[in-house]
Amino acid sequence: MKVNIMEQDILTGKLVRLAAVDPQRLAEAFSRWGRDSEYWRLLASNPARLHSVKSTREWLEKDLEKGPPQILLFEIHTLTEDRLIGETGFDNIRWQHGESFIGIGLGERDAWGKGYGTDAMHLMLRYA
Repeated sequence: MKVNIMEQDILTGKLVRLAAVDPQRLAEAFSRWGRDSEYWRLLASNPARLHSVKSTREWLEKDLEKGPPQILLFEIHTLTEDRLIGETGFDNIRWQHGESFIGIGLGERDAWGKGYGTDAMHLMLRYA
């Protein structure tokens, strides 16, 4: 049976759900994940830099207040435990052209290789 995509919850997949950013919670996670050099190498092309929880929270709060946003950011949570395992988002959104970069980072190493990232990416593409 084919499911109508318009009837689906576009933020919930088979393994994960995309959640609104809680600046404090994500800042704490970012600051912990940022100490993992392999995570940082896979996430970004620039060199790893350590950021405090406070500076990261302030950056998130400032960016989330912009309108129209140039970044749409989501937390990635597991469905089974509702545990924050990563983040994903659209960056450098050019609304007038309908284009953007997309990024994903799973910061919790025990979540790697289990299909969470693939499920999150499917959700992001469905959202777009």
